Amino acid sequence: MIQTIQLHGTDKQLYKIVAPLVMDPEVLKMNNNYPFKTTDKFIWFIATNGKHVVGFLPVERRGKEAIINNYYIGKDQEEAFALLLVDAIAYLSPSIPAWYFVSR
Repeated sequence: MIQTIQLHGTDKQLYKIVAPLVMDPEVLKMNNNYPFKTTDKFIWFIATNGKHVVGFLPVERRGKEAIINNYYIGKDQEEAFALLLVDAIAYLSPSIPAWYFVSR
């Protein structure tokens, strides 16, 4: 069963949870060998299945905008991706108009 959690961009637990993925050469290759980044302006939405991370969606706040530059979704994890998007929109929607979520 897929569960989602939300962590602040500098939460120590975040590093423990996503480190195995963000340092995996195959995951980095999918991200054009660009490292994943985080600061105190990020909120991370993370999907797990048991003890395994199956996806994450870091969202950076820049004023009234929400920026999604990088994310990871494991193979055949469409449900995880949908849950992460729903959680991110629910978290951000009180302060950000829905049209900001459209890719530019």
